[in-house]
Amino acid sequence: MHLRLLLAALFFALTARAAPAEPPCHPLQPSDAGYADAHEFALFLQDHDITVRCISYAKLGSYFLGEPSAASFQTSLGSISVVFFPRPDGAERVTTQLTVSEGHYRYVFRTRQLGLKTRDTVEGDSPLHFLIYGRWFVFVWDPRIEEPLRVALSRSRCDPPHLLSSAGHDQQSRSLRGGGGQGHQ
Repeated sequence: MHLRLLLAALFFALTARAAPAEPPCHPLQPSDAGYADAHEFALFLQDHDITVRCISYAKLGSYFLGEPSAASFQTSLGSISVVFFPRPDGAERVTTQLTVSEGHYRYVFRTRQLGLKTRDTVEGDSPLHFLIYGRWFVFVWDPRIEEPLRVALSRSRCDPPHLLSSAGHDQQSRSLRGGGGQGHQ
């Protein structure tokens, strides 16, 4: 009898699913590049009923096309990172080329904005999801926030935001240009 209880307890312990823990928050500091931009974006999220739990340093901000102004957000709907390009539409002046080969994704980002690198390449075994809106280049790390964020951005002006998800792309190389609802997906 004791052996059955012990086995049942062991089985339950091994099969029980714990809720995934949120990563620890290391808040962005006022001296960090992107601090003011991050708080502006956080207000935007909150105005659209997306609760911001933490704003922290984004590693990608130190290298994505050389733009140092970036932040990561833990929200009630998942995690995102935002690179803040020059006003008014710096993110929309970034072009994206995607090549998919044997399940490997290669993104080439290009821009001709003063003070930024002209080209960056990101490669991986899974697609990137991002939205481009004005000066905000938003990397979507959690699919739960993608649609609510797209809706919030689309309500902010007439043109829809730009979503690129390499899932569903064919095996050809594609060149995508941000801005005004043209050529995406």
